[in-house]
Amino acid sequence: MRFKKILLVFAFVCVAFSVSADVKVASFEEDASDGSNVCSDSVWVEDDNCFSYDSSTAAEGSYSAHLQDTSNNAGKALMHWEVFDTDSKVDKLSAWYRETSSSHGHAVTIKDENGNRIAGFYTNNPGFGIYDADGFHGGQISGDLCESSSYSTWYQVNMTFDWSANTFSFERSDGCSGSGYNLGEQSGFSSVYVENADDENWENGNVVGWIDDVSLYSESIGPSICDSRGLDNECISNQSHSIGGQSFNISSVFEARSNAVFEALDGEAYLNVSNRSTISGFWRGSFNIQAERPRIVSGAVFRPENGNIVIGD
Repeated sequence: MRFKKILLVFAFVCVAFSVSADVKVASFEEDASDGSNVCSDSVWVEDDNCFSYDSSTAAEGSYSAHLQDTSNNAGKALMHWEVFDTDSKVDKLSAWYRETSSSHGHAVTIKDENGNRIAGFYTNNPGFGIYDADGFHGGQISGDLCESSSYSTWYQVNMTFDWSANTFSFERSDGCSGSGYNLGEQSGFSSVYVENADDENWENGNVVGWIDDVSLYSESIGPSICDSRGLDNECISNQSHSIGGQSFNISSVFEARSNAVFEALDGEAYLNVSNRSTISGFWRGSFNIQAERPRIVSGAVFRPENGNIVIGD
């Protein structure tokens, strides 16, 4: 099927282009309303309990994510964000966190597709610590890695990974930093988890706290257009992507949803999907989409500027 200077309009979706090619950001602004949960139409996947939007405090923008799980479902994460669709090495993780005196410990970690923790940071009322291949470092029990940790304060943590040395370092926004931590083994695509780390233990119960603007940087592997994964590991795209001149090989089912935006104005974008695909969203520019069984559904808009849009053989 070939589209050349043809506009197919089922429903028009207006979304601003804001995500750069090598940075993926999970903020909590889109479709936010106070107290509603983050489960619906989000890049975050529920494990045990959904975050809720909170406008009473935020590090960036108007909303943050309030973490609250008092079910004592020990050892289970609240939610996770499946970021890359291929074997990948993350260059940097950045995230904001906050606690109050009534909070319980939580952690932001990176796991591989087999559920192995690669690295992470955690906070425990209000002690701060790092988790690496050797276990917990710092926190309420073994001593705060950052002596300046205080309640009701937003801190941004940047974790930078050196895969050649198999180590990582961290720097917090108040200047606290550390290096020489050992990375865990990574197999397959990476996911970001928000989970319980109460008393430096993955097996304790309650989680109460806040996070905001979680970002992953990966200059070495290029971007992914899979914003989340479905129950059957399907690649779901529902955000904005500027992908001109880039190629993507997707082995799983591909779903481009109606709120997805794709722009390729500086060169043709090539998508090779070796499975079935459902195509919606706003497509502007030049695209070559090779898929086993492509299906165009309601919400698809095509604007072939500076080239063609080719779907199928």
